[in-house]
Amino acid sequence: MPNIPVLANAEALTAAWLSASLGADVSDFRCEEILGEGYASRMYRVSLTHGASNQVPNSVILKLATTNPNQLELLHGDNMYREALFYAMVSNEVSEIIPEIYFSDFDSHQKQLTILMEDLGEISRQSFHSSLTTTLAATKALGRIHAHYWQSDEVNTEKFAPLQSQLSNEETVELISTNIEIEERAPYSFEYLSACMKKILKLAALMPSSNDKPQNPFTLIHGDFHARNVHCTDSRAIIFDWQAAERGNPARDLAYWLLTSVDTADRKEFSARMIDCYLHELADFGIQTYTKKLLMRDFQKAVNEMIPRIYCYQSLLDTSNDDEGTLELFLRRAQALAKDRHYLGGLTIASLFARIAAPFLK
Repeated sequence: MPNIPVLANAEALTAAWLSASLGADVSDFRCEEILGEGYASRMYRVSLTHGASNQVPNSVILKLATTNPNQLELLHGDNMYREALFYAMVSNEVSEIIPEIYFSDFDSHQKQLTILMEDLGEISRQSFHSSLTTTLAATKALGRIHAHYWQSDEVNTEKFAPLQSQLSNEETVELISTNIEIEERAPYSFEYLSACMKKILKLAALMPSSNDKPQNPFTLIHGDFHARNVHCTDSRAIIFDWQAAERGNPARDLAYWLLTSVDTADRKEFSARMIDCYLHELADFGIQTYTKKLLMRDFQKAVNEMIPRIYCYQSLLDTSNDDEGTLELFLRRAQALAKDRHYLGGLTIASLFARIAAPFLK
């Protein structure tokens, strides 16, 4: 196999590089940037001229690492390369659930990433209002991925260490405090959610500084599992953008979908159907010890953890004009779910017990 270099930028792309990556004689190409797609990356559609058979596509998608310093600041170490690491270990059992990958590699010293993948066509920019049909198709595909990497040694390595554990208590407090200040200046107001965050700040001060606790069971989770990262066709559901892949509890992906991609009015029906669909898929692929009782325990815990995460998107999401209402939509869903779960009352009780136990936790 030829030694194919990682590209520094789109200008470094050549017909010879494409020929080596695709195993075809590419005589010419046209590269066009896809604007508004990819948070920590730059995306391009590359139209190809070649004399190969139908097995070689007429266009591919090129993905390169971001050069935006603000986005790079939010990425920890080599985390931006997790997608390439994931694609490197994909096997035939799950290959149909992700885009076809022609080339995937990175250079951490130069902060460069290059992925050449299947062009799924003109995918319209989806809203965060998923239908039940899409939700179940996405859940089924996710269940297959989770089952394949269930308690896997490939995942139980440092390269897929949980991203959330890299935030210390001090960093978490600073992040939540920043977002409380943002909401106080914002045109919107979510008073109940803000009260919950203020209670978390008090609670965090009493907890141990490390939050890196082992997840059991664990699998490879997507980490950013929402409606815009899934493309459904008549024959398959394809999950892409694996930049936040990590080792974690499987319920976290389900909880994140519920908060980002399901309307409040649909939540009860969708979550119940998701849980049943997910367990059925796990069982079909040999994971039968993860009972509904265990999943519901983890699901409820994951939802509780996701609510602060959604709140902190105020400082992390750089929404375009097309997404002007996305942040408020997320916050509204998070607040509605927090109210339904009596989240503030639970935090108050937890804070009381933490104060009693504080001397033993330090």
